[in-house]
Amino acid sequence: MAELVILERTPSQQVHHQDNDNEISYHEHDSVVEGHAAESSERPDAEFPTGIRLWLTILSVVSILVLASIDMNIVATAVPAITDHFHTVTHVGWYSSAFRLCVCAFQFVFGKAYKLFSVKRIFLLSNIISMAGSVLSGAAVSSTMLVVGRAVAGLGSAGLFAALTSLFLALSWAGTMYPWSSGQVIGPLLTFAVLLGVFVWNQVRRGDTAALPPRIMKHRCVIAGFIFIFCVNSTGVVLEYYLPTYYQLVRGYTPVKSGYMMLPIIIAATIGSLIHGAGTSAFGYYAPFMLFASFIMPVAAGLITTFKIDTSFEKLIAYTALSGLSYGIGFIGPQTAVQTVLPTEDVPLGLSIMLFAQSFGPAVSVPIAQVLFTNRLSDNLDGVIPGLNGTHISNSGLSEMVSNVSESTKRDVLVAIDKSLGQTWYLVAGLASVAIVGSLMTEWRSVKEKRE
Repeated sequence: MAELVILERTPSQQVHHQDNDNEISYHEHDSVVEGHAAESSERPDAEFPTGIRLWLTILSVVSILVLASIDMNIVATAVPAITDHFHTVTHVGWYSSAFRLCVCAFQFVFGKAYKLFSVKRIFLLSNIISMAGSVLSGAAVSSTMLVVGRAVAGLGSAGLFAALTSLFLALSWAGTMYPWSSGQVIGPLLTFAVLLGVFVWNQVRRGDTAALPPRIMKHRCVIAGFIFIFCVNSTGVVLEYYLPTYYQLVRGYTPVKSGYMMLPIIIAATIGSLIHGAGTSAFGYYAPFMLFASFIMPVAAGLITTFKIDTSFEKLIAYTALSGLSYGIGFIGPQTAVQTVLPTEDVPLGLSIMLFAQSFGPAVSVPIAQVLFTNRLSDNLDGVIPGLNGTHISNSGLSEMVSNVSESTKRDVLVAIDKSLGQTWYLVAGLASVAIVGSLMTEWRSVKEKRE
């Protein structure tokens, strides 16, 4: 008869069994690690260009960046002459906004394309589109054709495109072609609100597959960077567009001299960028430079609001250079913050959002500045030129307003233009002040930790 045996482990047996289990688990862990190591060793190392290939690549990219920067900024100095050539000031805001509008609307489309397709091919396609837009702008025979060319150049989300277009139409018509209370202005504003709401709802509904994933938009560094770069770049572009108008009309400078007068901003901004890069590399923190820029820029903007017909040459140089320096020191901060704080896989989308804010700010602020300028110009010239209204201003070039009046009233016209430009300087000061919010919200993280 078989004997029934009850198997029961003694404490010593249990310990021995646990040791065996642990030994097995250790062997399994080692095999998994070895498997990962073997798998990673099989992966080919990334091939980086060296020697002449590296320098040719750098030269090509730098050349394209320089041309893109020129394409963005070259129109500003020529604005007074362009308004005289096409006999209208209505489209001045569009010369900047049409370009940046398309950049905003298609920024995330190209961001997705760079992720899905060959970077080189998408890069070449973008440059071909941009060059086609530049050719169209150069061949423009009307102000509208120039606007279309600028839009094509900036193309290189359709719902967002339509929403922003409605907003800019309302801003360009309000106070000049139609009163603010008219249906022609209220209608596009309502259309903008509805389409923007639909776009936001669609982004929230799609989640991680959206062009603007909500999980990335909720990051503190993304929100802070968006506010900061929106305001900082808006101040820079508004000054870029309206300082040449001040120099050429109020001061009587030629377009060439007006371009020279923009050099203090450009040179100071370049120096500021170098300071930011060197300082961040040395100390590891980008937030102090953003704070410095956000506190200095409102001061510089406030000083620019004091510009008058007889402001000294030294003040023109010093105040604009201070603005450019603060702009350069702070401008790169949000992009550095995104690359430092966000996970590596989310960095491309984070940078796309920063680039969107970088274009969206000027695309909105320049039309607003144009509305402020033209509306105030109509009021200020009313007592100087009897019977003048918004329609007359819309159908005249800026220089024509000065040249078509008698010598006895010319100074009064210049004073009126100077006062009207003052409204744009106040907008610059306000935007520069709001940038402080973004800098204070920015996380203090070291870029050196990210590298490690």
